[in-house]
Amino acid sequence: MKLSPAPEIQGMTPYRSLLSPHTISLPASARSPYHQPPCLCSVPLPSASLPASGLNTMAPWTAALLLLLHCGVGISLPAPTNVSITSVNLEHTLHFLPGSETPGHTHFRIQVMKVRRKSVWKPAARCSSLEPGQTCELSGLMKDPWARYQARAQAYSPAGSTSDWATSGLFQPMTHSAVGPPDVSVAGCGNCLVLQVRPLTSRWQQLERYRHMLLSVRRTRDGVQFHMSVDYEEKTVIGYLEPGVEYCVMVSMVAFIKQKSAPVKYCAFTSPPRNNRSVSQPSL
Repeated sequence: MKLSPAPEIQGMTPYRSLLSPHTISLPASARSPYHQPPCLCSVPLPSASLPASGLNTMAPWTAALLLLLHCGVGISLPAPTNVSITSVNLEHTLHFLPGSETPGHTHFRIQVMKVRRKSVWKPAARCSSLEPGQTCELSGLMKDPWARYQARAQAYSPAGSTSDWATSGLFQPMTHSAVGPPDVSVAGCGNCLVLQVRPLTSRWQQLERYRHMLLSVRRTRDGVQFHMSVDYEEKTVIGYLEPGVEYCVMVSMVAFIKQKSAPVKYCAFTSPPRNNRSVSQPSL
């Protein structure tokens, strides 16, 4: 019996078997655009001369489809979600979550783009094989503090399947980077406290300077407190305190370009109370 070519159906793309001259129509949705090159799998069509077993027991096109999928026609992976960039003191970090039902052994790669007239996506070399839960440090790829950037993440498997790219929102380092809590030490000086504030990180120093400090001083014993706003100096003395008493100081820095930093609290005794030395402990 002579087989006639299978009719082509709209929305289906023909695949040709190496062993059969007949055309097999495979739905486009069953093929992955990321699988290159396509699998050259032998899919002979059933004929009257074949035994009534194996492929001949199934519908011809169902059998062909299963064989083609078995040969490695890739299926797209779930795309990553919640792709975002956080930044403190101009240290930029990309975060993302794996898509729902992402299979095991899936890895992720990251690309960054500087938004301009001719934008080009560049791979983040150190983030080409991330595992779920890992983040990507992007400070070295976003050096212009006034430029706008975007980042994107893609899932891929060792077998060659990939997901769609998931893209972050626009990110401008100088606008979106927060000034982190100041690095402060506090020590007692009899009836006073000495605050030693370290300068901003090297990245910030090129652009930003502290302007003044907002201080909230609270006596631990009874909760009595007062507030101060002083010009920024690396060493500041808070005077007229009670000797031998613990105080907690909430420190927040105000910069010229950015608004105030996240506050941080330190506690210390003005002088050693009964066999205890002065302490300086940060409190979150």
